[in-house]
Amino acid sequence: MDNIITSFPVLEHPAPSFTTSEASEFAKLWFKETLDISPLVSERDQNFLLTNNKEEKFVLKIANAAEPVEVLDFQNQAMNHMAKQDPSLPLPRACLSLDKKQIHRLELNGNKHFVRVVTYLRGKLLDDLPKNKRNQNLMVSMGQFLGRLDRGLFGFSHPASGYALLWDLQQTPSLYQHLSHIKDKNNLLTAQKTLDHFQEHIAPKFSLLRTQVIHNDMNPD
Repeated sequence: MDNIITSFPVLEHPAPSFTTSEASEFAKLWFKETLDISPLVSERDQNFLLTNNKEEKFVLKIANAAEPVEVLDFQNQAMNHMAKQDPSLPLPRACLSLDKKQIHRLELNGNKHFVRVVTYLRGKLLDDLPKNKRNQNLMVSMGQFLGRLDRGLFGFSHPASGYALLWDLQQTPSLYQHLSHIKDKNNLLTAQKTLDHFQEHIAPKFSLLRTQVIHNDMNPD
């Protein structure tokens, strides 16, 4: 594989730090009415929950300055595709702004940020459920959901769909550069052997497998 990651800028670059007041101004690109706005927990981007007077909720997403706009468009187009392929599947929908755009560009302190709004999905995080509720039926339901999602994405393509992602198994060779951070010799040896085994026995079989765009981050939070 030629495009092996040697760095991951969106995890190295600081997340956006806009104020609630600034985010409220950004929201006016999508909404004419006054909205309640509150910050949400984010990783590498910055998100705000928007609520209108009808109690409809949306998420304002401000991308990391290092996030390519092509990747954001890829995500939006995947949502648009799924809205047509399986409209009953509960997924966020990309929202059009007042001037019919799904992405707007803003600048702060010389950094460009791309802003989007998507619909908000009500529900509970798996992490917040009591352990006795995390049963087999729930796991089966989650698997069925992912199956429907990936089936709906079958045949979907986008110029950015080959974007190198750290969690892609094809990026396993990029982990070698991080072995130096393992201080325990036994753990280092185990990690080295595991990576070597993967490269020798697993990686050569990638070319034999079918590929398509999938959701690659089903997690409890």
